[in-house]
Amino acid sequence: MTAPKRSEYVLATSISAAIVLCNIAYGQTAEYEDLTIEEALQICAAFPDASERLACFEALAASARDETLGSSASSDSGSSAAGAEKSPLSLRDSSERGRQDSAESLETEVDNPAITKSKPRFTFTRSTEEEQKRKNRQRFELTVYRAWRNPVGDLRIAFTNGEIWVQTGRGTRYTPEPGETITFKPGLLGGWTLSMNGGRFGIRARRINEPD
Repeated sequence: MTAPKRSEYVLATSISAAIVLCNIAYGQTAEYEDLTIEEALQICAAFPDASERLACFEALAASARDETLGSSASSDSGSSAAGAEKSPLSLRDSSERGRQDSAESLETEVDNPAITKSKPRFTFTRSTEEEQKRKNRQRFELTVYRAWRNPVGDLRIAFTNGEIWVQTGRGTRYTPEPGETITFKPGLLGGWTLSMNGGRFGIRARRINEPD
């Protein structure tokens, strides 16, 4: 096999069925079409000039690399598409499971006597005596149904009579437990101070809802 003329060659390569095919033409394109990797390497090695040999080998390597990257990109694209098709179902299933778990948790709380006994029921009632104390700015007491904190850390307390109070101003790290009795004391400048844990902790708070 004689080396093609230096001034006439053009190199083009591709990969098909895991075989690197190299098309090298120096004015005689058909003679060098559909080469195997071994044949392409032999042609590159036949160039007498070192720079031409290097250029030929680099072109062959670049073609193989580009083809491999293209195959990987197609594979990744297919995987992403498959994931995108599955994601709506996954999100919907998770949402349905979350709603089902919440419903089951609520049913357990309502039906289980042990839980009902340890955790006061959440109802919307207010006694006349309690209302009178509020109007007269006298102390009164409520029982905690549950307590939690909002995203900024302010304490919120739901009481068994249906009221929900939220902390105003500076607070405490203490969070009352369900069933705890909290004493409401009239503030000097209006509003109410909530005394918790036997008077060890206190916060200023305001009511954010009204019982039915």
